[in-house]
Amino acid sequence: METYKNTGLLYYKHYFDDTDLKHYDSIREKEQKKRADKINQEKIKEKNEILFNSVLDNTDYEGIGNQKFDLATVYPGLFTGSGYPHEANIEGELKLGFFFDYTTGLPVIPGSSVKGVLRDAFEKADGKYVIELLNKIDVDSNKIEYLFEKVKVDDRKEKVPFIVKHIFYGYTKAQKENDKEVIVDKELNVYQKDKFFDAFPVGKKDSRQFLGDDYITPHKDPLKNPVPLRFLKVLPNVTFRFDFELHDLKDENGNKILSAHEKSKLFKRILLDLGIGAKTNVGYGQFTDEKTVENDVQTGMENEPDFIEKDGIEPNAEISCRIDKIIYRANENLYQLYLIPYIKEYKEFLKELNKPLPSIKLRDYQVRVINEGDIKRFIVNRIGKDGRVFFKNEII
Repeated sequence: METYKNTGLLYYKHYFDDTDLKHYDSIREKEQKKRADKINQEKIKEKNEILFNSVLDNTDYEGIGNQKFDLATVYPGLFTGSGYPHEANIEGELKLGFFFDYTTGLPVIPGSSVKGVLRDAFEKADGKYVIELLNKIDVDSNKIEYLFEKVKVDDRKEKVPFIVKHIFYGYTKAQKENDKEVIVDKELNVYQKDKFFDAFPVGKKDSRQFLGDDYITPHKDPLKNPVPLRFLKVLPNVTFRFDFELHDLKDENGNKILSAHEKSKLFKRILLDLGIGAKTNVGYGQFTDEKTVENDVQTGMENEPDFIEKDGIEPNAEISCRIDKIIYRANENLYQLYLIPYIKEYKEFLKELNKPLPSIKLRDYQVRVINEGDIKRFIVNRIGKDGRVFFKNEII
């Protein structure tokens, strides 16, 4: 199979190569259009397979900033760049845009997007959300009060916390010359301002796939069936390095109020809480600590458990199950996990009854490090009259 080192080049430059994009109108051209459609679909299928089989080699992007941390994507993955055009009305095509680094062709999270998410966090609950996070990283309450003093930004009517003006607009507090009056509108020079760089994939796992697909189904008309839109995404368990050039925040006397490292810890907590990219409201763009994901994958897949006999299973028993698939139920805002229990001949038993696999429903935060194919332990809730096993909505 043909391979591309630069997946971004393939997606935006060569994806529609060799396809017939001519517009056929007349009845006479009907057969010609059918042949063209078939060829187009074959070409797009080939390109999709190349994308989905692309691999990330052992990458170790050091970053260019002085503060950095690694976060790994979780189910269902990461989706960025949806606003970019990418559609030719060919069946099977990946219709929505995606953001790739121009040079490397790797999926990246733009620094501007990172900065935007962090900036929005300071608006939540009138700043109380960030104040709570600062308390969690043990920032002194007097310093927090100093950071959240309301100050003006440009000609805006509404004031913002001083920490916002410092981090996102590049200003500091200072004393006027020959005067004791404190001012907050001293602009830092370019070398003293905090900078937000693009986040790149990194990792020590060789030749791992990192791209997949998914669908959205916009309901334009409540009386008509929606048309699914296929799009490209970054798969779960892909680690991104978030990279910053941060500086200590000091008061007008030069005393350190918030260190560069404390800023980094704050940013990490915000990104873990809020996520980034498109469709975060349905679970996309969520992260976990990279070490947590590595441990979860290893413990979940390392040793396949033995099958047990169905007879004798009782409520509250613990049973290992492989997660067959995970589906988001938008109307309930829950994720439904379908399970394959390690019970002897259980799938055949369900097939005879014409019943589906057992399933449970969980909140988004409960499935952040859960992926299809993982092996987990579940608690039996009850045994049905027909002998089926039902599980509690929790994971051990």
